[in-house]
Amino acid sequence: PSAGGGDAPVESLEFEQLLGTGAGSSGLGPRPRGGARRKEQKSRRCLYAGLLLCFLLASGTFLIGSALRQQLDLDGEVAASADTSLKIFRAIRSFWASGTYKRPLVIGHRGSCGMLPEHTLAGYELAIEQGADCIECDIILTKDGVPICRHDLTLENTTDVADRPEFRLKRKKRMVDGKLVDGWFAVDFTLSELKQLRALQRFPFRDPNFNGMFQVATLQEQISLVEQNRQQAEVWIEEKSKSVAWHLKLLNNYFGFPDLPGKTKGSKGKAESTCLYPEMKSTAWHNALEKNGEVPDWKGKRFEDIILGTLERNGYNSSESNLYLQSFETEDLKYVHAK
Repeated sequence: PSAGGGDAPVESLEFEQLLGTGAGSSGLGPRPRGGARRKEQKSRRCLYAGLLLCFLLASGTFLIGSALRQQLDLDGEVAASADTSLKIFRAIRSFWASGTYKRPLVIGHRGSCGMLPEHTLAGYELAIEQGADCIECDIILTKDGVPICRHDLTLENTTDVADRPEFRLKRKKRMVDGKLVDGWFAVDFTLSELKQLRALQRFPFRDPNFNGMFQVATLQEQISLVEQNRQQAEVWIEEKSKSVAWHLKLLNNYFGFPDLPGKTKGSKGKAESTCLYPEMKSTAWHNALEKNGEVPDWKGKRFEDIILGTLERNGYNSSESNLYLQSFETEDLKYVHAK
C-alpha cells in the first residue's frame, strides 16, 4: 500500500523513479548518481578543452604555415594596403625566413615527363603550370653544334627515328663509357633533321596519347619559353594585384590557389621565378669527338663553351643568374667554374 493509504504497488513507484517520470523529475531519463554525474562533467570539460586546443592548433598552423611560405611579395601592392595584422604576419615571416626554415625546390625533371613526352616544350610548359620552381634539361649536341634537350645520346628510346626510313643509314655503333652502343646518335643529325622527328614516351606504362605530337626541343627554345612565361606572369600579377585584397593573397599563399595572384602554385604566379636547371651530358665523350675531328661543324669549340655561349647570350652570365648548371662529371664543372 502507498504512504497515503492508496493501493499503488511499490513496484510501480520504483519503476517511475527508475525512468525518472515521477514527481520532481525532468522526464529526460534517470538522474545520474554522484559518481556518474562527476564523470559526465569531466567528459564535457575534456571535450571543450579538446575543441579549444584544435582551434588554437588550427590558428597557429595557419599563421606559422603562412609565415613559412616565403613567396608572398609584401613590398609591393600588398604592403601598401597592409594593416597591423599584416605587419605582424611580416614579422613572423621574417623570423622564419632568417634561416630557420628553407622550403625545398621542386624540380620539373625533364619537364612533366610523367604526363607528356620528356624534353618537349609542351612538357616544360606543363611543369611550369604545375608549379615547378625549376625546369631540368639534359643537354647534348647536334652535328652542327646546337645544344638540344635530350637525356640519351641516342634517339630511338624517345623519338620515332626507328620508324623513319630516310634515317635508316644513320644508325651506327659507337663506344660510350667503355661499352659498344648501337643506335641513332643525335650527334649524327643536324638540327633540321632532328626537327623532323617526333617525341615518344620512354616507358610503355606512361600515357601514349601524346606520342608523335611534339618536336625535339633545343636549349634556346627552353630558355625562350621560361622567359616568355616570366613576362606573362609579371603582367598577370600586376593586373590581379590591383583587384585582390591582401587577405585573399594571404589565403592564396597558404592554400596555393592557382586562380589568385602570388608566387605560389599555378603557371602565372610561379613562372616569374622559374629557374633553369640544365645538365651537361657526357661532356668528355663529346669533347673526344671534337678532338678526333668527327664534328668539324663545331669549329674546334669545347662542349662546355658551346653551352656557355647559349646561356650567356640569354643573360645567364654570373653566379647571380637564376640557373643551376649541373653535371655528373667533374672536369667540365671545374672548367665552367674557372670561366
